[in-house]
Amino acid sequence: MKLVLFNEHRPGLLKGDNVVDISSQVTVGRTGQETLVNIIENWDSLKPRLETYLAGQTGVPLASV
Repeated sequence: MKLVLFNEHRPGLLKGDNVVDISSQVTVGRTGQETLVNIIENWDSLKPRLETYLAGQTGVPLASV
């Protein structure tokens, strides 16, 4: 899984050529950097939930973000 920040520093995951917004699944910080640090620090507990969430999402085209 590849983490990304898009559209005003929203956290997302790449799924093929799409970006899936994961802001509803993680703790969003005051800045994009803070959000990514939170995700990385909690990766072991977040990964199973994010994999399940990602499987059910289509996302938006990478070119549109």
